Order: sequence, then structure tokens, then C-alpha cells
Amino acid sequence: MTIIKGIGVSPGVAIAPAFVYIDDSGIIPQYHISAEDVQSEMARFHEASLLAKKEIEALRDRAKKEAGEEQAAIFDAHIMMLDDPVLLEQIELSLKEKQFNVEAAVLSFESEMVNKLSSSQDPLKQEKVSDIHDVVRRLLGHLLKKREDFAFRYPNRDNSHCQGPFAFGNGYDVAQHGSRHSNRDRKQD
Repeated sequence: MTIIKGIGVSPGVAIAPAFVYIDDSGIIPQYHISAEDVQSEMARFHEASLLAKKEIEALRDRAKKEAGEEQAAIFDAHIMMLDDPVLLEQIELSLKEKQFNVEAAVLSFESEMVNKLSSSQDPLKQEKVSDIHDVVRRLLGHLLKKREDFAFRYPNRDNSHCQGPFAFGNGYDVAQHGSRHSNRDRKQD
């Protein structure tokens, strides 16, 4: 039996497909570029920004249907960040002055914004820090062409795979309490 350990972020028990997110943000390439490379790096940024925006719009539409307008509003803030001309200007300026790749420019922008917002006395500005992180992670994912496939496929004993449901909770022992679905209820891959 494989045991997956984690940190409970809220009380109670949840039974759902498991998702594993690995933050590999520490593995961002940083290299010098020439002045001639600035335009191609900006083109890469525009492409990543467009893809991120389409992705966020789809998430917003889904959230609106499933959770309502208020919950979907967070995605509007993310779209506004991607449309902000200041972001575009900062990235281009960073590319021209520092002459590092666009991923490094995006990380530099993130660092500057997070420092500025974190030092603010305004709690609303401080709350925007997580939005900055979310947008930057999405941009970097597209710049680095990473798959957005965080679904963890849990192996069965016969090396086939099931996709849940899995039970999670503080002090909840699945082996002791069982799952609400039996193996016969699961669809075969």
C-alpha cells in the first residue's frame, strides 16, 4: 500500500481525485541574450501571455458556472494583470537593460511587485501577492512549455491505474474506514 502524506489545510474529510502539485519554480533558466534577441524574447512573452489569458478565461467561465460570479471575479483580476501595459513595459525594459531571457525578466518583475505589495500597509495590496504568484507561474509554465497535467495517477496492485476517488482528512484512515466506492464500481481504464 502506498501512503501519501501531506499537510491538512482545512478540517474534515474529502473524497475526490487526488492532484499532486510540484512547485519547480526554482528550476527557471537564466541566460544572457543579445540586443538582437530582445524582439524574439518579447514574441515568446506575447505568446505565453495570450495562452495564459485563454486558459484563465476558460477557468473564469467554468468558475462562474460552478461557483458563481463572485468566485469567478478572481480570474478577472488575473486577466487584468496580463493586459496591464505596465507589465509589458517592465518586461521589455528588463530585456533591454539587463539582457537576460524573458523567464528571468518575468521572475524579476514578480520579485519587484511582491516586494512592493508586501511592504504596503494596505491589506488589499498585500492580498494581491498571491495573484501575482499565480499569474507568473502560469506565464512561466507556458514559456517553459510545461504540461499542466498535475493529476496523480495512483497505481493499483496490478500496475493498472485508477484515478480515485481518494480519501483525505486529518486522522482519517482509509484502510480502516474504507472508501465510499468499491473496486467493482470503478470504471476500467
